[in-house]
Amino acid sequence: MLTVSLCAFGTLSEDSFKLSLSTANYASAGTTLNLTIKIASLPKDVYAFECELTYDTQILTAVNIKSTDDFLTVNKCAWEQHCSHTTAGRYYLAFCTDNADGVETPIKSVSDIEISIPFKVKSDGECTFKVVSLTAFDKDLNEIACTDTELTITTLERPCSFATAVTCISAVKGNTADVEITLTNISQTSDVAAIELRFLYSAATVKATVTSNASGQMDAFITKAPAGWTQMCSHDTGGRYTLRLVAPSGGADVRDCLQLGESIKLTLSFAVIGEIGSTADFDIPEAFCTGYDSDFAVLSGTGSACSTTIKDGNIISSKDETVVCDGKYIVGIPVGTKVEGIGAYIDGEIKVFADGKEAKSSSLIGTGMTARLYVGGKSVSELAIVIRGDVDGNGEIGISDAVRIRRIYLGLETADELTTLAACISGGTKVAALDYLAVKRHLQGTYNIQ
Repeated sequence: MLTVSLCAFGTLSEDSFKLSLSTANYASAGTTLNLTIKIASLPKDVYAFECELTYDTQILTAVNIKSTDDFLTVNKCAWEQHCSHTTAGRYYLAFCTDNADGVETPIKSVSDIEISIPFKVKSDGECTFKVVSLTAFDKDLNEIACTDTELTITTLERPCSFATAVTCISAVKGNTADVEITLTNISQTSDVAAIELRFLYSAATVKATVTSNASGQMDAFITKAPAGWTQMCSHDTGGRYTLRLVAPSGGADVRDCLQLGESIKLTLSFAVIGEIGSTADFDIPEAFCTGYDSDFAVLSGTGSACSTTIKDGNIISSKDETVVCDGKYIVGIPVGTKVEGIGAYIDGEIKVFADGKEAKSSSLIGTGMTARLYVGGKSVSELAIVIRGDVDGNGEIGISDAVRIRRIYLGLETADELTTLAACISGGTKVAALDYLAVKRHLQGTYNIQ
C-alpha cells in the first residue's frame, strides 16, 4: 500500500528545475512496482540531467540491471539516456539531448521528460526511494539547482484491486455539502464487476439529504461511470450508507467491467448542521471495501477518509485550497476566470461588483473588483479581489501589467496595498525581480501564472 507520496520541493529559484517521484497507488509482495520520475524546467531550459537513485534492497529488487536504456517513457526520440545499476540499491541515471540533425531539444515544459523504472516487490515492509547527487545543466553547461526528492511506500500482504478516495471541498453551516467518492481500478490483472462498501459520516455535524430510495433518489448518486453501471444503495440510521455498484449483466461481459485506470464517481449531499468550527468526518473503512471480478472472485479495496471544518456561512470563505480569503482580500483566483465561475472557488451565493455595479456574468474577474456574500437575499460580507499579475484590473495579464510591475520593483512608481499584492506573483508583500520575470515569461508563453 502506498502510504506516503511526497514530492519534496524547496523554494525554486530563478535557475532551478523540479523533479517528482510517484508510483501506482498500491504495491504488494510478488508484484511489480513502477517508479515514475518526472522532470521539468522552471523556467530555464535543461539540456542534461544526472542523479543517483537509491532504494531498499530488503524490500525491492531492480528488474533492469543491465538493460537500462529504455527508462524514458515520454520524449524518447528527443533525448539520450546513459543509465547504469552501479551497486545494490543504487542506480546512476543520466539523460541529455541527442542533438539529432543538429537540433537540440531541451526540456521546456512541465513533465516533458518522464522516466519509468520497474522494481519487483519481494517482501512486505516500508521502503524509501531517494534521489541524491542531483545535477542538471543548461545550454552553456552551467549547473541548475534542484531540491532532492524522496518517496516512501509500504507494501502490504494482501493486494488491493481498487482504490477509494473521499473528498469534501467545503462545509458551510446551514448549507449543503457535497461529498465525492471516487472508485478506481488499480489492478494490472483484475477487472472489477461489482463493488460494495460501507460509507460512514458524523451524524452530529452533517445530515444525509437522501435516506430512502423509494422513488429512485439514490440512483442519482453515480455521477460518472462506464455505461450501464447500476447502483443498489441503502441508508441505515446512525450515519451509515451501504453503497453497492454493479456492472451491466453482473460483469458477464468483461468489456463492461471497470478496467485498469477507469473510475466511478458518486456524489452524496449532506445538510451541514454542526456548529461553526466543528468537524465533519467521512470515512470508508478498508475492512468494508469488497469487490468481485467477472469470475466472482473476491477483490479487496483500499479505505479512505476525509474531514472538513464547518465554516461560518456569513463570512466569505474559500472552497479551493489555492484561494485564500484573509478577511480583507480574496487572493488566488486564476487569471481569466469569469464572474460566472467564481462559485468554483468561493462558498455561498456570491455576486461580483465593479465600480459599485454588479458585473456581468461573462466579464473577467479583475483586481479591484469586490465579491459580496448574500444570505437570504441580503449582503452580509464583502472582500476585495486580487488577481495575481493583473495590476490594471482588466482581468487579463498584458504588457501594461509587465511595465507597471517593473516600475514598482525599480521604485519608479508607488503602489497601494491592493496593487502590490497583484504584482507580487511569487507571494509575499514586496515586489521582486522574480515577479517581473514571471509576468514577462507569462506573456511569452513559457510560464503560466496561477
